Amino acid sequence: MRAAELLQGEKESLGFFLSGHPLSEHQFELEHYVTPLDEVASLNDGAEVRVGGLLSAVTVGQVKKTQETYARFVLEDLHTHLEVLAWPETYQASAALLERGRLVGVKGRLDRSSGKVQVVAHEVIQLEDMAVRWAKSVRLRVNAVGFDDAILKHVGALCAKYPGHAQVRFHLQTGHQGEVVIEAGPQLKVEPKLEFLREATELLGEDCIDVEV
Repeated sequence: MRAAELLQGEKESLGFFLSGHPLSEHQFELEHYVTPLDEVASLNDGAEVRVGGLLSAVTVGQVKKTQETYARFVLEDLHTHLEVLAWPETYQASAALLERGRLVGVKGRLDRSSGKVQVVAHEVIQLEDMAVRWAKSVRLRVNAVGFDDAILKHVGALCAKYPGHAQVRFHLQTGHQGEVVIEAGPQLKVEPKLEFLREATELLGEDCIDVEV
C-alpha cells in the first residue's frame, strides 16, 4: 500500500492522520510557492493569492439562476484550514481534482463578502504541478566571499538536471560591491520542483532560493 493510501485510510477510520501527514514531504514546495493558510486572513480583501494543501471536504451545488455546478471545498495545510469557492467555470476545469484527499494548489482571490475569509478560486492544479505551471524565475543566492568557482559548475549541472521554463538569476553577495545579479543564459532554465529545491538547498544552504510566480 502506498504511503498516501495508508494515510488516507487512517484519516477515514480514525478521523486523523496517525503516522504522518500527506503534506509533510511537500514542505519545500509549500514554502516557495504559496501563502501559508494561517497568513491569508492578514491580506487585503480582493488580494490575489496562491495557497496549497489537502482537500479535506468537497461540497457540490448548483447556481440557482443557471443550474450550473459549482463547488465549495476545505483546504488544509499543516497548521490550519481555509474554505475555497470554485464557481462553475473553475469547477468545470478542475472537477477531476476536487476529491477528498487530493493535494492541490489554488490560485484565486481573497473574499470577505460573506462575512468570513474564503478564497474564490480561479485555477486549481495538482500540488506537484506548481513548478511547471507557476514558476517564472528562480533566484539563487550565493556568498561570493571566499567563493569557489567549482560551485558554479555544480549549480550548472543541477540546473541541467531539471530543465524547464523558469529563468535563473544568481544573486552574488560580495564583500565590496554588495549584491551583484547575474542572469543565466537560456540553457539554464529550470523546473524548480521539489527535488530541485532540495538539492539546491543542500548545495547552497538554507534560504538560498526564491521562486517568483
